[in-house]
Amino acid sequence: MLLLEGHGNVKRIRCPLHSWVYDLEGHLLSAPALNDVEDFDKNRVCLPRIRSEVW
Repeated sequence: MLLLEGHGNVKRIRCPLHSWVYDLEGHLLSAPALNDVEDFDKNRVCLPRIRSEVW
C-alpha cells in the first residue's frame, strides 16, 4: 500500500486501507481494528526500513 507520495511535511503516517498510524521512525502508534485483541503487541510491529538517500 502506498503510504506517502509527493512532497510536504507530516508528523505521522496513516495507512489509508486500515488506518494504522506510524511515527516517522516507523513505529506503530495506533491500530484501531486491533485495540480489543488481547495478544496484539503494537511494539512488535513497524514499517520496514529502507535505506535511501537524497541527491
